[in-house]
Amino acid sequence: MPITVIAEFPKTEGREPRQVYDDVCRELNDGKPMTQPSDWGQGLLTHSYSVGESGEAVAVDVWEDQRGMEAFMARLGPIMEREEIEGDIRIMETYSVVAEGVPVAYA
Repeated sequence: MPITVIAEFPKTEGREPRQVYDDVCRELNDGKPMTQPSDWGQGLLTHSYSVGESGEAVAVDVWEDQRGMEAFMARLGPIMEREEIEGDIRIMETYSVVAEGVPVAYA
C-alpha cells in the first residue's frame, strides 16, 4: 500500500534550508544532487521539498510501501541526527497518487 510522508522543518537560525537540503542530498548520493526517484532508493514515487517565506520547510514523499520508506530513513536518520536537523514527521496511508509517469494508485 502506498504511503505519504510529510516532514515539516521549522526555521533554524543561521541555516539556509535550501543549502541544508542540498548538502544532505549530496551526502546521500555520493556527492551528486538527487535528481531522480531511484536516488532516494527503491519505491519512491514522488518527492517535493518546499521552503516558505519565513524559512520553514516541508518535504513530501510518496512511497510504494513502508519498506522502501524505512530503508531510506535508515540512511537519512543518522545524517539528520548528526546535523541536528529536527522536524515533525507524519506518515499516512495514500489514497490516490497522480503524477507524470506514475500509475494512479488507490488504496
